[in-house]
Amino acid sequence: MNNSMRQTTESKRQRSGGRPERGARATLASLLVGVFAWSAAVGQPTGNLAGSVVQESGYPLFDVKVAVTPGGAQVVTDGSGQFWFGGLAPGTYSVELVYRQHSATVDGVEVTAGKTTRLDKVVDWPLTFAEAVTVSAPSRRPVPIVKSPAAVVTVTAEEVAREASHGQLPKLLAGATGIEAPQSGLYDINLNTRGFNAFVTRRVRALIDGRDPSLPVFIGGQEWAGVSFPLDDLATVEMVRGPGAALYGAGAFNGVLNLVTRAPRESQGGTARLAVGELDTRRLEARWAGKAATDTYIKVVGLYQKSDTFTVSRVGGAEYLPELVPAEVVAPPLDRVQTAFGSLRLDRYFGNRLLTLEGGTGELEGVTILTGVGRTQRNDVKRPWFRGDFGAPLWSLSGAWSGRTSDEEIALGSNALIYQDTANLELEFQGSSGSLLQKGEIIYGAAVAEQEVDSLSPTGIQTVFAKRETADQQSVFAQIDYAIRDDLTGILSLRWDESSVHDSQLSPRGALVWAATPLHTLRLTYGEAFQSPTLANYFLQVPVAPAVDLSALEAALAPVLGGVSLGFENIPFLGVGNGSLEVEQVKSFEIGYSGILDEVFLTLNVYRSEYQDFVSGLLPQTGTSLGRLNPAFGPYQPPSELPPAASAIVLATLEAALPPFLFAPLSNFPNGDPVLAFLSFANFGRVDTEGVELSVLWSPEPKWKVEFNYAYFDFEVLEEPPESPVSPNAPENQVGLSLAYVADRFDVSLKSRWVDGFRWVEGLLNGPVPSYTVTDLSFNYRLNEAWGFGLQALNLFDDVHYEIFGGDLLRRRALLSATYTW
Repeated sequence: MNNSMRQTTESKRQRSGGRPERGARATLASLLVGVFAWSAAVGQPTGNLAGSVVQESGYPLFDVKVAVTPGGAQVVTDGSGQFWFGGLAPGTYSVELVYRQHSATVDGVEVTAGKTTRLDKVVDWPLTFAEAVTVSAPSRRPVPIVKSPAAVVTVTAEEVAREASHGQLPKLLAGATGIEAPQSGLYDINLNTRGFNAFVTRRVRALIDGRDPSLPVFIGGQEWAGVSFPLDDLATVEMVRGPGAALYGAGAFNGVLNLVTRAPRESQGGTARLAVGELDTRRLEARWAGKAATDTYIKVVGLYQKSDTFTVSRVGGAEYLPELVPAEVVAPPLDRVQTAFGSLRLDRYFGNRLLTLEGGTGELEGVTILTGVGRTQRNDVKRPWFRGDFGAPLWSLSGAWSGRTSDEEIALGSNALIYQDTANLELEFQGSSGSLLQKGEIIYGAAVAEQEVDSLSPTGIQTVFAKRETADQQSVFAQIDYAIRDDLTGILSLRWDESSVHDSQLSPRGALVWAATPLHTLRLTYGEAFQSPTLANYFLQVPVAPAVDLSALEAALAPVLGGVSLGFENIPFLGVGNGSLEVEQVKSFEIGYSGILDEVFLTLNVYRSEYQDFVSGLLPQTGTSLGRLNPAFGPYQPPSELPPAASAIVLATLEAALPPFLFAPLSNFPNGDPVLAFLSFANFGRVDTEGVELSVLWSPEPKWKVEFNYAYFDFEVLEEPPESPVSPNAPENQVGLSLAYVADRFDVSLKSRWVDGFRWVEGLLNGPVPSYTVTDLSFNYRLNEAWGFGLQALNLFDDVHYEIFGGDLLRRRALLSATYTW
């Protein structure tokens, strides 16, 4: 990091009062404890009525009008189908439920003073997929999917349950409309949308119950094996396409992945599953939820998995295109992947308020990841985490801490050992005005976060960074959702972000949603977003090749050195961070249509985006048209103790003796020690993109569902350095086709995706990715209420291929499973 950047960073930290992480943790803990104690003391002199409205399938219904008589009080159900009345006089009530042309009445509901009566109503109203499904991620509040202010893909809880036994969360979305999920290893999958994929894709912000599980060192980049859990614990899966920084900040560059797990009160009971199959896979997982005390519920989740992997040794040459894919100097130490995960959740209800405390940990070993400096294998990773939420209908306060330690991670290209001890701390408040003159709603909030990274080995040597590094962020956001007319809604969102490592950013988004009819809407959206460089982009110091020994050259120079040491016996050969990087920027325009035509749900989106200031992968520090990338690592300077004449002799000797590819990047650390700063990062490029996304979902009857989707993507480079062509690393065309049949005792589905060939360019890897077709099969049979059996086959026809240049060759993975439910 250059001096000016470091001074700016330090001055910002001094103004904020120094290190905030311990104070923020203590504040979060004391706040949650205080809120719990205060809420427990609140009495209920009258009675309450709470409940839910769900379809027979278990899917919750949003926006159902719930009215009680006598009294006439009325509310609507939220995104999870829940409703709540407080302060009701004790007595007997009738409850009427109304949803469009459907209605139901429940008589004889008894409300008792000082207690909360539950009314959970299951209805059999015939609704189409689009009528029943609501989404929350596009605007941070639930709306019917047909009226969403942004393009969104959702996977229902029933669909998740049918695929749960394969245990790979990103695969739930692979092949969905406009979604890219290139895979480089068994667990190395990069979810993205609308192009510009990377070895560690971080342009989609992922949240699990509001917690960011990404790697603190690559904030936004996911390690899916480390956040694994039984997939059928998911209640909601939503993937928003397009910039989302106006509500979610940095990381929501191309979209947002919002995951919500099942609340224990609404999912009581237990499930245990054993899955075995190809790659010598053994997977055991279990989940149980139940009532622990009055208004208190708990959930326990755990899993263990062990399997072979797709990774093979590249010592002596890669398994494909060895002339383009670099060989490695060491074979992967482990040939098996092992993961484990466990968590405990406590929910305590205080009328219409809910306190949630949840914590867990994940462990993994043997996972191979492809990065800009080649493949690494992570052999001892631990990922503890904790979150707390307290909220009411119009506000919520949440906090989360995620830690990660990785010991003896080995870089296969350089045989270097990497150690990491990192953490991410978040605290967020969100409020809502409720009704705004009966015309809309205001959502507002504030958030703070901090990332901390350290790469100290047990011997006291930093392996990735020069020292411990931190970055902190603060933000405020607001959104106005207003009905301009009965058929026209306007949404305006704005967020301000400040960080200790980059300039303040303002992210606006606006949308107009016109409901031409209740079942047909047109949408116009404009949004801006930014992507902050990672702590690795700013501060990296990682070996990319074995150290260079120039001690013989130093010995030859001894007569002119006068006893001054040059330190040439072990010169590190590094990729280094660049403290002068700017944030990436995107501006995007989009027109969308959503409509229900009898049994068909149709969506069409057309977008155009402008990108600039891309942060490159690791590039040569010198020798390209970009010039010297990193101003903090200038040309090598001999020790200051040497007289000018001796320094000149040293430089002349080095230039004559070393090949140009070594002499040019030879530089100095801030303390003067020599270093080969061979690779670094840079900002470059301006690119315009455009695309079309089409989805046709046909459900001729409840048992059948057929979906076809198509995505077209094109780009035009406006500025580009010759040696590092800008590439979206994405196909021009991709097609998805799925078929599902769900009967009373069994279900079967086929999902197929075809991906057009494209070129992958990032860092030192530049090569073709041929077109490929992958078909996945899911079959489940329910023997009785307790027992079920299934078959999951990913890449059913064993199409041997790779999806990221430099990644593993991928094959079929078929698993048989047995599930016991109680």
